Amino acid sequence: MKLSKRRRFGTKRPRNRTSVDDAPSVTYRNPWHEPDDARYGPKFYQTNARPFKHAGCLIYQRIAGKVWDVVYDGVCLSQRAGRGGAKEAAEICRRKNYHPEMRNETRQH
Repeated sequence: MKLSKRRRFGTKRPRNRTSVDDAPSVTYRNPWHEPDDARYGPKFYQTNARPFKHAGCLIYQRIAGKVWDVVYDGVCLSQRAGRGGAKEAAEICRRKNYHPEMRNETRQH
């Protein structure tokens, strides 16, 4: 029996995901923005990337392969260089009770 190239070399079939162009555009606030200094970026970031949820935050890959933004309630809490770092930042934000709803949870216990 002859195997296909994909099975012979162990490559995986691409997943059926919509492209970034098909994703809805999202805007969130840049808390580091300084109106008089362009080095701190725009007042709002905009991306078409599909987020994933981790530790109560949405994580967007704003610049492919370079910048991952950790966003909660429309505000960027952290910017990291990798997916793992962004997940870790979301967990730190949860532990430090940066999320308002999580502050309420800790008061109840």
